[in-house]
Amino acid sequence: MAHEFIHNKANFWTEVKRLRQKSNFLPEIVDNANGVQPVCQLFAKKYKELYNSVSYRSCDMDCLTSRINRGVEENCQYNKCKDPHYFAIHEIRDAYKRLKP
Repeated sequence: MAHEFIHNKANFWTEVKRLRQKSNFLPEIVDNANGVQPVCQLFAKKYKELYNSVSYRSCDMDCLTSRINRGVEENCQYNKCKDPHYFAIHEIRDAYKRLKP
């Protein structure tokens, strides 16, 4: 890949995409899960834990927002920021939507 950049002036992302298309490697062992089915079950369990780790109740979300805002404010004061920073859920959601896949 480095050779392509130096000698043929290749585009980095074109080369990355080309290399990724050739890869069909699937890991057979992840953590202690060995084999396709156990690895799939491990990922399913991890994603289930992840997506169920945050409550959808309004009062829980308000509490979480307050904790985050307090932490940011305390950190800013410790680092002598001029203004405290507050993040609203819609601001985080809007930033998330602008991320590339």
